[in-house]
Amino acid sequence: MKYHAANGYAYKVTRNEKLRIAACCANKKKDKYNWHMYAVSCDDVEGSPFIIKELNNHHNCDGGFINVPNVSKSLISSLIKDAIKQNPKKKTKDIMEQIKREYGFDISRYDAYTGKRNALNMAWGEDEKSFAYLHWYTKQFSETNHGSRVVLETYASQKFVRLFIAFEECISGFNYGRPLLFMDATHLKRIYPLSYDVVSSETDANWK
Repeated sequence: MKYHAANGYAYKVTRNEKLRIAACCANKKKDKYNWHMYAVSCDDVEGSPFIIKELNNHHNCDGGFINVPNVSKSLISSLIKDAIKQNPKKKTKDIMEQIKREYGFDISRYDAYTGKRNALNMAWGEDEKSFAYLHWYTKQFSETNHGSRVVLETYASQKFVRLFIAFEECISGFNYGRPLLFMDATHLKRIYPLSYDVVSSETDANWK
C-alpha cells in the first residue's frame, strides 16, 4: 500500500498467507517480466519477519494512478507514525499537506484524523485497552515484586480512580534517609479530562 501510494502503480496481491505473500502489477496481464514481488517468512514460523525472495522492481506498463489509491486509516497511520510520535499534537491540516507533498494525492480531513488516532494508538497504546489491563498488571506486579505495594482504586462501577505504586527499595529506604518526602504524579488527560495522580511513595497512612 505504501509502495502504491509513493509510486502510483496499482498492484494486486496474488498470494496472501501466514508464511508467504506475493504481489504483481495490476496491469501485468500476461507479461511475466513486469513488476512482481514474492516474500516468505524468515524462520518459516508465523509472526516472524518476512524477507523478499524475488523482486522485479521495474514496470513495463503505463502504470500510474487510474484512481486515487485505496485510502485507509492503517495506510495513513503507517505513513505518518514517525511524525506523530515526534509531535503528537500535529494538526489534521498539516497531515493532509504532508500526504499531498510527499505522496502526491489528497486525503479528506476525516482520513487524516482517523489516521492520526490510529498512529497514536500504535505508538502509545489504546486508552481503553490500557485501563482494561490494570487488574492484570496489579496482580502481576504483586507476584513479581515481593515487599512492594500496589493499590488499584476504582469506583463501584469499576471506573478508574487512581493507581498507587511503591517499590520495596523505596519503602525500605525510609529507614535510612533524612525526614524528607518527595512525590511525583502523572496526570491523565487526552480523551479523559479528569486528572488522577499516580503516587510513587508512601504518602498516606490509609495506603499502608
